[in-house]
Amino acid sequence: MKKKIRCPYFELNDLERAYHDKEWGTPCRNDRRLFEYLMYEVLQCGLSWDTIIQKRAAFRVAFERFDFEKIARYGERDIARILAVPGMIRSRRKIDAIIHDAQCFIALRRECGTFSKWLWAFTDGKTLHNPDNAKSDEWTAPARTELSDRIAAELKLRGFKFLGSVTVYAFMQSVGLVNDHARFCFRYKELARALENRPLMLKLLSMNLYDMEANSRMERLVDFKAAYGKSNAALDRCLEKFVPSLGEEGRRTFLYAFLPFVYGLYPYTVVTDKQREAMREAGIVYVYMSSYEMARTFIQTLLGGLS
Repeated sequence: MKKKIRCPYFELNDLERAYHDKEWGTPCRNDRRLFEYLMYEVLQCGLSWDTIIQKRAAFRVAFERFDFEKIARYGERDIARILAVPGMIRSRRKIDAIIHDAQCFIALRRECGTFSKWLWAFTDGKTLHNPDNAKSDEWTAPARTELSDRIAAELKLRGFKFLGSVTVYAFMQSVGLVNDHARFCFRYKELARALENRPLMLKLLSMNLYDMEANSRMERLVDFKAAYGKSNAALDRCLEKFVPSLGEEGRRTFLYAFLPFVYGLYPYTVVTDKQREAMREAGIVYVYMSSYEMARTFIQTLLGGLS
């Protein structure tokens, strides 16, 4: 078996390698998970990342899998319980900061709907790619950026503690706001190929298929149809496994509704400055939604109607 080439920082042990391969840099839009990753950065202050990785199981027990609604209500009895958890970092200041930040997190969600929507709006819903890694065989990553400065400043204004620009940039790396994997790392290409990070692909999908097919060479059209068929079959298998109640007719109905929807995502998720200006002048309120959010909402709505 060919050995996987990783970012060298994560070759310390099996836990580090597993975290690198399955989590680090993967776009995350789940609020509970985002809160968990954000609080790991609070806990790491002054410590190595390996220490945090080794103690993650203890942290999840101590903070009830980082349920921010519960954490925001913690009192002295809860703090005493947390300090008694085996393997827990016994820093009262960090525990107090996490409870306080949970309260700030809830306040932000109350204002913005979700923390995810607020966070990903800084990049228009897309993962940023470190240009130095893209053009070099060396692994380079900044400690902070102008964007991490902005996000940290916003968090500070909202009352969050222990979250300076360097800490925020590490958080941005972990949740996929930026792809800082080395170019030679196998995860760099995997993440770069994600659909929402391929605007050209979305743009092609949104083209008039009749015109595209009429002007394509036969061999290219065959390739396209074969890829289309495979994606259709893969999606059908997923539905059969995870939503068995749909049945064959329900799956067919879903596919005929979902695939045309995917082809039309681009105009709604990639909005130019010119389009924004036109909408402002027309008095239209534009609310950004990423391709993930739009597709997820559509799927939930469609499955709810079919079940």
